[in-house]
Amino acid sequence: MVSDTPPKHWQATLSVDATPAVRELLTAFGRPAVGVPGDLEAVQAWVERAADDLPRRIQTTLTGEVDGPQAALFARRYSAVDRLLKQLEAPEAWLLRAGLVCRTAEVLVGASPRALRVRAVADFYYSQGARALHATRHPPRSMAALVDDLCWSVVARGVAHAQLTGPGPAGPVSINLLRVHGRRLHALDLRGADELPDAISAHGGVAGTSGGFFLYSEPDIAPPCRRTDPVGLLVTDGVVRSVPWFRRAAIVQHDDGRFALRRIGPEGCTVRIGDQAWTIAARNRACEQGPVLYTRAYGERAPEPGLILAGREALGRGTSIPLLGGVLVGVDADVRGPAVWSLPDPTIRDAMAGGPLLFGRAHARELEHEDFAGSAPPVTFSRDETYDQNLLPRLGAGLLADGGLVLAAIDGRDLHRAPGFTLRMTADLLHGIGCTVAVNLDGGSSKRMFVAGRQVDLASTEVRTKGGPAARVRPVHTALIIGRESS
Repeated sequence: MVSDTPPKHWQATLSVDATPAVRELLTAFGRPAVGVPGDLEAVQAWVERAADDLPRRIQTTLTGEVDGPQAALFARRYSAVDRLLKQLEAPEAWLLRAGLVCRTAEVLVGASPRALRVRAVADFYYSQGARALHATRHPPRSMAALVDDLCWSVVARGVAHAQLTGPGPAGPVSINLLRVHGRRLHALDLRGADELPDAISAHGGVAGTSGGFFLYSEPDIAPPCRRTDPVGLLVTDGVVRSVPWFRRAAIVQHDDGRFALRRIGPEGCTVRIGDQAWTIAARNRACEQGPVLYTRAYGERAPEPGLILAGREALGRGTSIPLLGGVLVGVDADVRGPAVWSLPDPTIRDAMAGGPLLFGRAHARELEHEDFAGSAPPVTFSRDETYDQNLLPRLGAGLLADGGLVLAAIDGRDLHRAPGFTLRMTADLLHGIGCTVAVNLDGGSSKRMFVAGRQVDLASTEVRTKGGPAARVRPVHTALIIGRESS
């Protein structure tokens, strides 16, 4: 019977014959290659015995921490990456596969929560395998050369669409772009309502994309918060549908039709419960000018008791900070019931938060500056151990110098057609197109783009390799709709 844990000092053992670049990859997820190297043949034998049993262990271990379908998805994702590395004809292939198997096994016997770490290990080693595969097949093409091929097609007045395919900086690319001027932007919560193509039609739109982050794999989702709740600001027709608990970059359209892209947080927002109202003076730091909102970017408990807010409800007094909520310190109220939020800028008509900013403002791509910290959702960003090394499906947005909006849907997790982009690559793409400021939106399995009634992107929840499963897609929970011409 194979041990659940890899041989002691497996990392140091594998590092003996590794190049410096591969040795650095083996140190991902916080473990330096220390200790006396052991028997390489013993490590090899353990990897071969353990690899095939890990999908079962992943599903068994993670079920309960996340729901059953997610646990099964993460098991399939590990299997796809293991298959990729097993078939890869590159000098570093076996070492990468050993790293995947050993790291995954260590996570499964480690402390909870484990689901996101299993997912992160699979994404990391998929990205390294994809880079190795395409490095041996095609010389990389620079982002500048890729953008030189850009050719826009008019979809409707003020809306143009373009596709980029062929070699890219880290393998083949499949990218769809929308350029928008003078059009109404609708930011929508689609849960329990229309699917994306139906929502586009219902709003008289010509195109649309998926939107911002939502609760998915967080281990402590508790009422009144629910799985699929939007994370960050969402404003529809001037009504705050999701509260800006975290100060994050958002796409905004004002009443006069102007697009903007800026960070918006809880500071200056007013929350009303019954006949009482408070305006938030600061977040996650002491302030003498008024109430302070402490969120999960600060920690799981506020420094002193205050009014607990979660979703759009008040839950009485305490110090425990909800996942999507906060503790409002500096108020004496002990109330429960619906909370109504208003923004300090009443001209915001529609808005969708994402993050982080990719360029164009101070602290671009700095996660902690936008409250991606602690256990703030999505924890895939807040607890990212290998920041921006992974090739993933991405959704980004940028503003042009003439005030136009660009939306970019970058396909990924398709090994042979489109392995994906990093955040830095997404930034380089939007900058090359001519954007002056840009933001990351929710990519991954949720990324979607429809143009003129047709889905144009390659959406998949699975990692796709030769012989892999057919594409599965995750539902879209929030959306950005390009509607009628602005009046």
